[in-house]
Amino acid sequence: EQTVGACFFRFSNRGIDEQAAQYMSLLLPLLAVAVARIQHRTELEAYAARLRRSNDDLENFAAIVAHDFSGPVRRIGSYLQLIEEETPDLSARARRYMQRVQSQIAHLDELLQDTLAYSRVIGDQLSVETVDVAELAAEIVSNIQAELDAVGGRVDTLALPIVEAERSLLGEVLRNLIENCVKYRDLDRTPEVHITAEHDRFADDEQRQWWKISVSDNGIGIAVDRRHEVFDMFARLEVSVDRPGTGVGLAFVKRVVEGHGGTVGVDTSAAGGTIIWFTLPGPCKPDQI
Repeated sequence: EQTVGACFFRFSNRGIDEQAAQYMSLLLPLLAVAVARIQHRTELEAYAARLRRSNDDLENFAAIVAHDFSGPVRRIGSYLQLIEEETPDLSARARRYMQRVQSQIAHLDELLQDTLAYSRVIGDQLSVETVDVAELAAEIVSNIQAELDAVGGRVDTLALPIVEAERSLLGEVLRNLIENCVKYRDLDRTPEVHITAEHDRFADDEQRQWWKISVSDNGIGIAVDRRHEVFDMFARLEVSVDRPGTGVGLAFVKRVVEGHGGTVGVDTSAAGGTIIWFTLPGPCKPDQI
């Protein structure tokens, strides 16, 4: 019950006759709808702006917390180590307790570092460049070759494309996915990882080909009814001493891919393991005159 606008009709000296009144009665409802739509759009824009500010605040908060907490956590670990050195006569039980505390401190520090890395991935600050995925995958595999050799693992790549992405972030995505394949391997067989790509779609408005890149393994797999959880922050579907982690890796992958405008998903591989796939854009085609 507030006045949100006014409409004025100007007529000739003849005044408002029956025909003019009819026109006015037809126009007023349309104008009222137009005003309502403008109001609604303004409210939506204001809400979107508040939501963006809220998201920015949350991201900044996560970064600050992760950064500022890392120092005290590491100092606690250092002091605990000093206490252990100053008290050599600790019982076997006490030493086990100390080791467990040290293990939890190391896990907490890893969690904070992963949270900090996650909070720093912001879509509108990406430094996009042309990236040869085959070359980048070979570099990542070379960097983690010792881990692969330790379990007899093998990574095969097949006809990978050129995409437009931030190279360092895409490298972290590939490293996360390959390491997950090793971590969640089937202990009864040699881990095998396959990285493949296929055409996803062609975007006419961008004049570019989008690619679907898949990283598949022959590991323990993921139950169908739990697939919706795998990209959640801190989600860990398989928790054990020999499979350490923080549950941030796949959430990081999702954030990076969506920051590039792509999508991400999970399927079952032909070997009964897991396929994590994601889409990325290829280079724009040059205008042809």
